[in-house]
Amino acid sequence: MRIAVTTFAIALGLAAGATATASANTARSCTVHRSGWNGYVTVSRHTSCPFARRVAVKAMRNIMRWGPGRFDIYVYSPVTRRHYWMACRARGEVYSNAGTRASCSGGIGAYVAWTAWRS
Repeated sequence: MRIAVTTFAIALGLAAGATATASANTARSCTVHRSGWNGYVTVSRHTSCPFARRVAVKAMRNIMRWGPGRFDIYVYSPVTRRHYWMACRARGEVYSNAGTRASCSGGIGAYVAWTAWRS
């Protein structure tokens, strides 16, 4: 089974699959490649791509195991060399055509969002 991930940005009002135009004050996208799924995650200006990738991977493990809902994850940042608590929310089913929309926030102004579905 393969899961695909695409950009999801509420603040920018973009539809799934759209490309975010980044500036210093808006969201930007980072590529994520994992076994079974890949794509882009949208991050805030306070979030590094290495940290966003770790958040998405850890959150997807939780979603795949327990399903959508609210949950917290503890994630290591290779940039700051610190761990941060992230509060996450996932809606929808990964195994449906609409997929799961997920976002996590926490740390020091970090925000990561994406949509994942079975491809």
